[in-house]
Amino acid sequence: MTRNTLMSLARVGALVTIAELEGQVALLRKAFPVERPAESIKRGLRQAIRHAKETPTRRRKLSAKGRAAIVAAQKRRWAKKRGGKK
Repeated sequence: MTRNTLMSLARVGALVTIAELEGQVALLRKAFPVERPAESIKRGLRQAIRHAKETPTRRRKLSAKGRAAIVAAQKRRWAKKRGGKK
């Protein structure tokens, strides 16, 4: 088989595959109709941003005792990593 024959067969195979894929895309578009996909995505983003702005962020408060426990634990970790050297 010559190189030209092989290339032409490859092109035909690629065109057949493209046609099959376009058919599948058409079926998907028919099954999930969206008039303007970009507008649908933008609308969803706007709604998500609006919801994020409306939702208040609650900060958890840490007591002085809890903060001291974290500091002590971190100092122990650093000391262990240093190997007791200072």
